[in-house]
Amino acid sequence: MDIKLLKIRHFRGINCLDWDVAGRFVCLIGPGDSTKSTVLDALELALTFRRSVSFDDADFYNADTGNQILIEVTVGEVPANLLSEAKFGYLVRGWDGSPGIRDEPQEDDEPLLTIRLSVDETLEPTWLVVNDRHPEGKHISAFDRAKFGVSRIGDYVDWQFSWGQGSALTRLMEQREDVRSILASARRNAKASLNIDELPLLKQSAKNAETIGKTLGVAARSESGFVPHLDVRSVNIGASILALHDGSIPLRQAGLGTSRLLTIGLQHEAGRTGGITLIDEIEHGLEPHRVRRLLHVLRNGTRLQETANGDTTATETANQVFLTTHSPVALCELEPADLRVVRSENGVTDIKRLDDVLRPLLRTNPDAFLARKVIVCEGKTEIGFCRALDAWWSDAGHSFAYVGAALADGQGNTKGPVAALSFASLGYRTALFGDSDEPLNPNEATLNGSGVCTVVWAGGVSIEERIALDLPWNGFVEMARLAFEEYGEDHVQAKLAPQFGCQPRDVPVGPEEWRPLLSNEDAVRSAFAKTAKARKAEWFKRVDQAEKLGTLVIRHWADIAEKPLGVGIKQLKDWVYD
Repeated sequence: MDIKLLKIRHFRGINCLDWDVAGRFVCLIGPGDSTKSTVLDALELALTFRRSVSFDDADFYNADTGNQILIEVTVGEVPANLLSEAKFGYLVRGWDGSPGIRDEPQEDDEPLLTIRLSVDETLEPTWLVVNDRHPEGKHISAFDRAKFGVSRIGDYVDWQFSWGQGSALTRLMEQREDVRSILASARRNAKASLNIDELPLLKQSAKNAETIGKTLGVAARSESGFVPHLDVRSVNIGASILALHDGSIPLRQAGLGTSRLLTIGLQHEAGRTGGITLIDEIEHGLEPHRVRRLLHVLRNGTRLQETANGDTTATETANQVFLTTHSPVALCELEPADLRVVRSENGVTDIKRLDDVLRPLLRTNPDAFLARKVIVCEGKTEIGFCRALDAWWSDAGHSFAYVGAALADGQGNTKGPVAALSFASLGYRTALFGDSDEPLNPNEATLNGSGVCTVVWAGGVSIEERIALDLPWNGFVEMARLAFEEYGEDHVQAKLAPQFGCQPRDVPVGPEEWRPLLSNEDAVRSAFAKTAKARKAEWFKRVDQAEKLGTLVIRHWADIAEKPLGVGIKQLKDWVYD
């Protein structure tokens, strides 16, 4: 199966969604309450094999039953028996591979069916196959909907381990064996195996019932009279009681992670001839290595088979997979083409594809893709500095996590702005935090016009220079000592000597003694900062060192709050907590 289009109106948190799916493996990402799970719910309900589904007022957008729920799913790779004239052949639509569908199919088009689920104020659901030529449509039964092979993998998966209607095990059978006669025999054997002589209290109760019956004119017809026994009709030996066991232990007793993993595998294998698997939070209950392996199998569209000699081979499956995740581990295993960013605002849900620009950040900063707000930092210095600010602001009860903000390493003044634009285009609230010593590309006006808040230091300087220039002298001395402590006296002296115009041995180890080496204090500060950021020095280009530097700045906040350094920090804080 291959879902092409999804249309939702007035369903739970979604007032309006029109989504061109375009993919066999689709992972929905976004912050909480962005309606990711609602999208899976809509797909499941529209194509469910269940004969009846209960709805209530809360299933309507804003609980307004005046606007009916409408879910339309347009599906390709439809089973041939659903396309016959006796079924839905006259309702077929067409698709030629380009965006959109044709209501009147052409000769070479792939045939599609659109299934519409509608629910009005009566709360009674109606399933129809429709097109624009026949909007009144034709009813599609649960039996026919089951042919789409939709399976939702949630927390309750026990039923998937039985041979019941719609379960993965049933769909996995090469042929549908008629087990009704076997089950009828099992019920009779269960009744025959009961020894009522071992139930004296129940026998006495039955005889009391017989006595009461006689009093009322209800006589027993058999010689043995009233006795306790199994009611074959009440003995629930149906298809669902035939369950998968590991030896004598039912597999339903396995842990949640193991149960979900095996269920997903069964459903994926059952989809070799077509199916749709819906998985909410794929990482739930699974260790990282299991998540990676599972995603590898699902993403590559393969099914595993064992050959005669015991080897395992992989072949393609026609299964389509929709999943959600909040796991950075999962994102690291995926490609931009697999991901769809879900955003919801005022009831309008929008689903967008990632572009390839953000590929590197999927590996280095996957958590940024799961946030509401993203601070794209020019480099590791800004990352570490922001971590210190986060720790400081968290003490006042306002952490980055509180507002759903995350950091991303932009890897320079060219890549960073481009990444910021990409995040903003996907609906993330985005800020760019970086230096001003080199022009931004794209420039600040372009970024601001695209919704990116730019936080850059006044004066055309780097973060190291801004800090060195604005700290009080004793704070600057502490900054210099951080370099000595981490890299040693010889290294720091050798790097500073050319800036100070002397030999390394003539650079005092005590930063407080540097003033006489240059014309004024600002020259000393600037010389140190330029050295600190230079290649082969880069004293604060590590996240941990930059975090120490940020902590130092915070200690001197009273002295720098009104300076350009403090103004930039306040601008960033105002954006984060806006």
